[in-house]
Amino acid sequence: GKVLLSVSSTVSEALMNAIKSVGEGTQIGLTISCPSGWENVRYALGSLYKLVTDGKVESGLDNTPAPRTAVGKKADGSLVFYTIDGRQSGHSVGVSMTTLAKRMIELGCTEATIMDGGGSTSLNAIYIGDSSASQINRPSYGRQRSVSNYIMLVTDAKPTGRASRLAIYPLNTELLLGAKSAFVLKAADDNGYAAALDQYVELGVTGDVGTIDVSGAFTATAAGSGTVTASADGLTGAAVQVRVTATPDSITVKNEGTGKTVSSLAVSTGTTIPLTASAMRNHLALISQDTCYTWAVSGGAIGTISADGTFTAGDCDASGSITVTAGEKTVSIPVTVTNPEKFDDVKKTDWFYDAVKFAGDANIMSGIAERTFAPNQDVTRAMAVMVLYRLENSPEVSAVQSFADVAPDAWYAKAVAWAASKGIVLGDSGRFNPDAAITREQLAAILYRYFGSPATNGTLSSFTDAGSVSSWGVTPLSWAVEAKYISGMTATTIAPGATATRAQFAMILYRMAD
Repeated sequence: GKVLLSVSSTVSEALMNAIKSVGEGTQIGLTISCPSGWENVRYALGSLYKLVTDGKVESGLDNTPAPRTAVGKKADGSLVFYTIDGRQSGHSVGVSMTTLAKRMIELGCTEATIMDGGGSTSLNAIYIGDSSASQINRPSYGRQRSVSNYIMLVTDAKPTGRASRLAIYPLNTELLLGAKSAFVLKAADDNGYAAALDQYVELGVTGDVGTIDVSGAFTATAAGSGTVTASADGLTGAAVQVRVTATPDSITVKNEGTGKTVSSLAVSTGTTIPLTASAMRNHLALISQDTCYTWAVSGGAIGTISADGTFTAGDCDASGSITVTAGEKTVSIPVTVTNPEKFDDVKKTDWFYDAVKFAGDANIMSGIAERTFAPNQDVTRAMAVMVLYRLENSPEVSAVQSFADVAPDAWYAKAVAWAASKGIVLGDSGRFNPDAAITREQLAAILYRYFGSPATNGTLSSFTDAGSVSSWGVTPLSWAVEAKYISGMTATTIAPGATATRAQFAMILYRMAD
């Protein structure tokens, strides 16, 4: 019940002053008129620019790409409503007015005008066989914006409830070779309303681009263009376009967990990363699954990759690349694998991992070489003494010539001298035998003396080979078992004469710390 008066800034000064003089309570007499032929018009919307006149493109149009909405009229009087998205990377950059005008002519329009060109551009419709409206385009604001003007086409026809035609969705499908996609079949009455479908419908594919089953599952088997068709007795059939691409223009790889695009990878050993690929052709996204691509690793022991793109890093420092291929298009992703642990030969799945990590991080045990722990190598007498010496924070010793076979400049000389001075090691006939592998009962005896030869109520009676323990080793080994520093080699054997491995020694130290 209200009227809005507005004028252009280019009107005459007299008219502008007249409008400015209007205030609350002012009475204004309005004379409304229109050109001949417009007398019976009930609704009208203004247009920004004329695009096409008499089948020709108007001159001086804006050539900036943007979202656009246009209405065109064909020679027979029918209308074309046209919307194109824009300003969205990876989706649509939009179109210039000149290009839009040419497109409207291409669609058969002899007259066309542009309605809008921004985030308010929106197109909604009730698809054939649906009962509610769907937003067809993707506005640049990410949603339909509230605006003052809409053109709405409304039918007065009512649903009949009787199916007369079929519809297939989506209307146009772009796939990568080998991809799978689902098509939805619907039925509608004469007026487009959803109707029940109570008869058999045959689905087919023309163009030999793929196969489709009775559920609508389509598999792209050959490159090219074709159609998916639906037909049934007494109903108008339907057909939609399908195009299958063998070699895309581009391939993009993303981390499936984070959704971020991957151009290179720097990962820790043993890391598993699910990768996913997508492809585009002519700036259009192609439907694809990870199995549509060939995944491979090359250039070093960086790890493995599955057929669905799950990458598992190797167990040592390495560099190489992951390649993703579709047709003749290949993308290469540089990969660097780094072991964050001290040792390459100790994995998180190893039973001794926590123990070795503790011993290595505490600098109690060092590797036999750079990044090599050698968990299965025997512990030597020199190694065992050096570890205990480090546990005591490597105290100074007054003399290092403790045994005839220990050179003063040997890496273990101070440790042996310290252990000898504390009665932890005794030697044999003035010799220490530093390179000899230590047995389990010998290691128990050294640890027993390191702890001051404590009293023990331990027993070896649960082990079937307890009788093979040396007489001097019974008390130390019984104490070590009671203290839970040493466990059996099996549930019933203690294996006193077996040599102790570096992994076993690390586990003893881990238990001692605990």
